[in-house]
Amino acid sequence: MGPPIFVDVRQIVAGYQFSTSANVGAGWASASSVTPNRALTVGVQGLYTDRPTITYVPLTGNKFVKGVMMPLPPEAVFFNIQSGWPADAVLFAAVASLNGLKNQDSSIAGVTPPDPAFRRAFN
Repeated sequence: MGPPIFVDVRQIVAGYQFSTSANVGAGWASASSVTPNRALTVGVQGLYTDRPTITYVPLTGNKFVKGVMMPLPPEAVFFNIQSGWPADAVLFAAVASLNGLKNQDSSIAGVTPPDPAFRRAFN
């Protein structure tokens, strides 16, 4: 398993294709045949195809650091809650501290558990 890669949409190109065809046919039997047949056929066909092309590029440099290190805007956090995600899970994952109560912290030294009152704030 490799390191995580973050990508950005570089461009979206819309590719459309529209094709049509038409045909006309006629047929008849001679008047001297037992059952004289006359036929006329007309046909029209259309085909529409939409093939968008999306180009992704890996995020690197300043854009990568800004995307990973910048705090989440409150609108994004509350949008997830309004979308139906459990509020306790969203806030536990997105909030570092609340009114001086520390959330769980993970570092090279290990995992520091959250303050007991921090969990209680979401229940």
